[in-house]
Amino acid sequence: QYERQLNPFVKNYLYMRGLGDEDIARWHLGFDGNRITFPISDTYGNIIGFANRAFSQEAIASGHKYINSSSSKFFQKKNVLYGAQFLDKQIHTIFIVEGQFDAIIGAKYGIPNIVATMTCHLSEEHVAFIKNHNLKPILCFDNDKAGRTGMLHSLAALHEARIKNIRFAFLPDERDIADLGRDVKDKLKDVLRGRIMSYSQY
Repeated sequence: QYERQLNPFVKNYLYMRGLGDEDIARWHLGFDGNRITFPISDTYGNIIGFANRAFSQEAIASGHKYINSSSSKFFQKKNVLYGAQFLDKQIHTIFIVEGQFDAIIGAKYGIPNIVATMTCHLSEEHVAFIKNHNLKPILCFDNDKAGRTGMLHSLAALHEARIKNIRFAFLPDERDIADLGRDVKDKLKDVLRGRIMSYSQY
């Protein structure tokens, strides 16, 4: 029902953020009258909740830019990786970013197995998922104070869990993946490749 409410005005905003109609359809973005809705799916593609981003000035003024679905037995932020329904089991690397737009733009410009956390850093449950599926994580959080703090916390948690081949990337000029992707487009993979470091090098 939210997809049907995605009017041209809201679509123009999404276009401005770098999304196209194919991206909007693939990720089933919608609108509830005040907020852009991002369906959250489990690894099987079943919708288990929503992340809702403020769109109207009234919603932004409320001080709650993002409102997520209430916690339930199906939906817990600490268990969720946005975009996990698109993970390719044949690819052992998992690229982890902070926000929904980061995941969508990253996927649009060729970053495989890209997911976003629903928290400011990896939770114990996220780390367990990575370890249980024998995935090789690359962290690319926002290059601001909160992002760097979350990155360091997450790197330490992965290391403590004895996960191997941990890598990370800091972005230039306090940008996020969504910003960088809109700027460099199809060159995103090459730009990131040059900024990725192994945890042992840090």
